[in-house]
Amino acid sequence: MNGGLRPVQTLTTLSDGFIGESACADIHLGKGEKYLYGSNRGENTIVIFSVGSDGKLALAGRIPCGGNWPRNFVIDPSGKFLLVGNQKSGDISLFRINEKTGIPEYKNDYKLTTPACLKF
Repeated sequence: MNGGLRPVQTLTTLSDGFIGESACADIHLGKGEKYLYGSNRGENTIVIFSVGSDGKLALAGRIPCGGNWPRNFVIDPSGKFLLVGNQKSGDISLFRINEKTGIPEYKNDYKLTTPACLKF
């Protein structure tokens, strides 16, 4: 390459054996940048990677997004909560992020019409 970026690592965001159509939708670093979160439309999951000191990722977990077609998600400014806007099921799912594992734990759903973008 002539300057610029070069691939260092390639990982899947999908579960082993997943069959069907899916597309990544959103990606965010958690507070403290220890975990990287991504959403999968189709598989309807949030995937969590731990970030190593060398910047490489390792799978930490994967959870259901709480609805259908995660259009957008956000992590609140405190880093304690993750909210997912599920477009096709018309809800926002609220998760508390476990401080030790980085894994979001389901708390509640809020019904609305086709959420598309969440901001703090």
